[in-house]
Amino acid sequence: MPRVVILLLRAYVVAMLFLYGGLKLAGGQFIYDEDFAWNCDGKGSLVTLVWGFFGRSKIYGMAIGLAEVIPALLMLHSRTRTIGVLMALPVLSNVALMDLCYGLPVPATTNACLLALGCVVLAWADRHRLLPLLGSRNDANTR
Repeated sequence: MPRVVILLLRAYVVAMLFLYGGLKLAGGQFIYDEDFAWNCDGKGSLVTLVWGFFGRSKIYGMAIGLAEVIPALLMLHSRTRTIGVLMALPVLSNVALMDLCYGLPVPATTNACLLALGCVVLAWADRHRLLPLLGSRNDANTR
């Protein structure tokens, strides 16, 4: 894959992680209301339920924000970009799964799925850094 495509993909993933993580850290996106009660008769929006659930604990919401911002920071430096991608992959996969399962709007769900897939592509692009950690057949034969 051309280097420029990888750079643009990494920039997009980093920007989205900073955007959504920053929103959470600033107290946005989720419904931070201890008195929040979802309409249990089935008339409430599942999106409202999810945002209310995550916002029920401000600490939990902030932790999710950090789980997005920290990998983004790591992905900015060439020495730590691979670990940043590996940290972002489960976070973004979880976001994509929740969006799919709880019926979030199609554009948001599509974006989440593309971000998770983008992390897979970025990890594959850095596979030369990951393979030595897993060992190789040549290493076993030289011992």
